[in-house]
Order: sequence, then C-alpha cells, then structure tokens
Amino acid sequence: MRKSGAVQAQQVWSRVYVDALILRDRNADGNKANGPNGDGLEQRLYVAQDAIFNVTALIGTSGEVVERYYYQAYGLPTVRNPSFQPTAKN
Repeated sequence: MRKSGAVQAQQVWSRVYVDALILRDRNADGNKANGPNGDGLEQRLYVAQDAIFNVTALIGTSGEVVERYYYQAYGLPTVRNPSFQPTAKN
C-alpha cells in the first residue's frame, strides 16, 4: 500500500492457501526514511493462525503477542489484548 509514493504497508502471503497471511510490515510512524532499508517499514508483525486459517494472534519480532483474536459463531471476531482481555476495538 502506498500513500503519496511512500510505502505504508506490505504483506507476505502463504503459498499453501490463498488467504493465509504470514506477516505484515507497516509504517507505524509515517516517516519514510527509517527502517532497515530506509523504506519506512519499521513495524513487523507475524501472524498465528488456527487450522482453518483464521488469524488467532499477531506476534512482534521479539516473540511477544501484540493482539489476539477470538471468533464467535458465524465468524464474528473479538479483538483481545495479549492477556485475553477484550479491547476497546470490540
């Protein structure tokens, strides 16, 4: 995703399943000059999924869980913090 020519986010998808997201790099501060390659993508989050490829957690580069997802009947997601407490996004 680009905004005014600057990369804001990029995703890596699995070759196993079309909707299986592996990781997301994001420009978290809006500055396009930082990041390892000067690309502005300083936040990397890995994706944990269940057996049917629902995203269950976002994991930071140091291995900490940043956000968890719980799915109710019919796929309605509930966003939770790393301690499984509901967040204000619900």
